[in-house]
Amino acid sequence: MRKHKVIAAGDKVEMFENEQVIYKTVIWEVLGEGQFFVAVPSHRGMQMLLHVGDELNMAFFRDSGRYVTRVRAMGFITRDKVRYAQLMQISDIEKNQRRDNFRVAVRLRAQVHKYADYYAKELPAHDEITKENSLEMAEIKDISASGVAIMARGEFIPGEKYMLKLFFDTPREKAQPMLVCCEVARVTSEAETKSFNVGMSFINQTKQMSKFLTKYVQNQQRRQIAQRRLIEDE
Repeated sequence: MRKHKVIAAGDKVEMFENEQVIYKTVIWEVLGEGQFFVAVPSHRGMQMLLHVGDELNMAFFRDSGRYVTRVRAMGFITRDKVRYAQLMQISDIEKNQRRDNFRVAVRLRAQVHKYADYYAKELPAHDEITKENSLEMAEIKDISASGVAIMARGEFIPGEKYMLKLFFDTPREKAQPMLVCCEVARVTSEAETKSFNVGMSFINQTKQMSKFLTKYVQNQQRRQIAQRRLIEDE
């Protein structure tokens, strides 16, 4: 492994699940074998809610660019009233610029369907995919032009493929749900609700789908920014 891709004590790092909210911290101590301690990351003075077993992305920087790896929380210690998290690197380090496809938090519905049941060179019409032949109805937590995160009851495995029927929230969009092919990227469990947080990447996208999703995300971003400004002005 080349020197610029080695994580070192003193590195300033960014921790995130998606790049909408980025928590920052510093590598406090390197333990070897891909493990290290960091002060619990924070964003605008608020510490990240991090639990043993949680997995997330970590970015660090070199003169040659930005590098990202996946890490897992292994445990915590407190020294001099400072709480540190022990992290373990669980993926290769890759050079990566900031995400072009920003995610926005939403509350939408999605029907989940088996990929093999419907896949063909041409996607079926959305009205051929009905509630009766769906695996479940899930809630969309956030969405970007390249992927989606859903809260679901069923078990999902990274690498599996599904069809999602997405229901949008504007009058024009409600009339035409969108059918997309997805691949499971990651799964985390939510013990309190006995459900799963499932991150999926869109695959086999058409230019029309990509254009629609990009425009939808941009409109949602503008709407949310306008709402925050109204609240701040009150």
